[in-house]
Amino acid sequence: MSPTFGRASQRAFDTVLILSVVCVVAYTGWHIVAASQVFRRLADLPGPNRYRTGDQLPLIDGIASNSRNTVAVVLSSGCKFCAMSAPFYRDLIQRYGRSSRTTPVTQVVAICQESLDSCRPYLDRERLVFDAVVSAIDTPMKLVDTPTLLLLDQSRHVRRAWVGYQDQGGRTAITDVLRSSIGLVPR
Repeated sequence: MSPTFGRASQRAFDTVLILSVVCVVAYTGWHIVAASQVFRRLADLPGPNRYRTGDQLPLIDGIASNSRNTVAVVLSSGCKFCAMSAPFYRDLIQRYGRSSRTTPVTQVVAICQESLDSCRPYLDRERLVFDAVVSAIDTPMKLVDTPTLLLLDQSRHVRRAWVGYQDQGGRTAITDVLRSSIGLVPR
């Protein structure tokens, strides 16, 4: 075999090999992108563990029904996104909780997805002092993805719901909705 033919066949082999690898990567990458889009769409669908606008939460002891607005934060001590959201929750409590002079008809409550014995040390560690803390374990409330924020009216109907960790844009949107729903002007 001549050296020229050997080099040409080696180049052809290398080209075919590179094209094959590119095709496999492109095919696999397309499937990964397609799968992530499907999972994102599935995550947006209402499921058995999501409350939607209009749903009514069951009556839960510890959550006052005399508040015109209730901001319910559903969380769990083992949820890393709940821990990442703790500064935002502290801000919500300060702005909209009962101790706030600007919103006497609003309460910010924690609904723990575990026993209060497990939840309270977590809340203390994160310095979260809610108006009320209840456990969803012994209630008819369905379990909810954590973290979830629910804006409830006086009848415990969900006016707005946000599921999952919220980036800065999401937190700003939540604050804007709360301001307009509760009737406050921005600080």
